[in-house]
Amino acid sequence: MLLMSLKPGSISKDDQYVQEEFKRGDSTIGSVQVATLAHFGVKAQFLTNGSLANLKAQLDRGIPAPCGILHHGPASAPSGGGYWICLVGYENDSSFPGVGYFWVNDLWGEIKKLG
Repeated sequence: MLLMSLKPGSISKDDQYVQEEFKRGDSTIGSVQVATLAHFGVKAQFLTNGSLANLKAQLDRGIPAPCGILHHGPASAPSGGGYWICLVGYENDSSFPGVGYFWVNDLWGEIKKLG
């Protein structure tokens, strides 16, 4: 989703990206995503210490943000293995002071808003 946003036409379907991922390892590992994006000419970093302010700043610049999440169980108590979604925007929401909620591209499911 990130690659197709930043470099339209670089692949014609997601399977092409997945094939490149598997050449580099497990798709749930951040370094595999970074290496695969580099293969397509996109410089990326994998962070585990990001902040909401940095994330929102990136989205404000029009750059989608892939995020690794736990995706089993309810949104209020996630568990399980890794999965990637792509944040594409956000809105402030008074029911979540300081956070709001994010607009997410998720090819295989949905994450429900808490509350």
